[in-house]
Amino acid sequence: MMTDKFEMPPWFPKEDQESLLAKSSEHPAFWLLGAAALCAACFSGLYCGTVSIAPEEILSAVFGLGGDPGVEMIVRDIRLPRLLTGLAAGASLAACGLVFQTIFRNPLAEPYLLGVSSGASCAVMAGLLLGCGDLFRPIWAFCGGILPSLLLLRFGRHLGRTALLLRGVMLNAFFSALILLLMAQADPFLTGSAILWTMGDLGSCGLSESLLYAGLSLAILMALLGCSRWLDSLLLDDDSASSLGMPVSRVRFALLALSCFAVSLTSAVSGPLGFVGLVVPHLMRSAFGGLHGRLMPACMIFGASYLVFCDIAAANILKDGELPVGVVTALIGAVFFIAVMRRRT
Repeated sequence: MMTDKFEMPPWFPKEDQESLLAKSSEHPAFWLLGAAALCAACFSGLYCGTVSIAPEEILSAVFGLGGDPGVEMIVRDIRLPRLLTGLAAGASLAACGLVFQTIFRNPLAEPYLLGVSSGASCAVMAGLLLGCGDLFRPIWAFCGGILPSLLLLRFGRHLGRTALLLRGVMLNAFFSALILLLMAQADPFLTGSAILWTMGDLGSCGLSESLLYAGLSLAILMALLGCSRWLDSLLLDDDSASSLGMPVSRVRFALLALSCFAVSLTSAVSGPLGFVGLVVPHLMRSAFGGLHGRLMPACMIFGASYLVFCDIAAANILKDGELPVGVVTALIGAVFFIAVMRRRT
């Protein structure tokens, strides 16, 4: 039977080993903060906008209790789908970033940096050019997202931190170039929306699509949460994990497939969103420790809140118009990534 006492994984930086098994998550204040952040994100996502709406009108519109038809249209057709997409995307990217860091045994592994998001986006763009309907978009995205993951799992898992990141950056650059090539061949009338989508956009879904996406994402996240003990075992080397009775290769592939499907689904809906899977797990690990039974739900809760607040910031930074949320996450993530690299070099 597995316990909370693990040897320190050799791949994790020594300066972070104390925080890896920190017990600060036992303090309820962290979970209360997470609940407060999630509630604040939900309220802010529905309340903030160019049109001021009273809180009681928002509740009436969300639950279909009648009221001003204009308010109901703004809330149910614009703000609520955007909020649901942001919550699901933020939770998925943060949780999958944590899984990638464990699978590749690299604390800087992240779906965007490793080319998974760009691979999925490239496949979606190819599907659009071939005239495939929206129903097949997640399938195309998964095919494009799993390819770089399998390549890195096969050839890069035992590489050093820098070598793995370099290979991921090269894959990201390759698929990004393919996206530009495909956009150059696309219908000019679709180019504007395609550019916005490739920069990260949470406003492309209607209410029914966002509910479906949120439901699928929740199912995948619950599956990943149920694999917390397996993820704990993967913190150890393969021999130690095998001695616990776990089929390491099959578990690693199953977790990779689940994570890639979640990332690909997010990329199909909102485009590639960078660094969410890097920033959130690093911050949560210092507060909630390194065991996935606590760390995984913390990443989901704070990841969802983080992306919604980034989207609110993107919508209000400019006086005229709004920035794509991917621009905000990339700016924050790039600064965070540089800070982490400077700390470890």
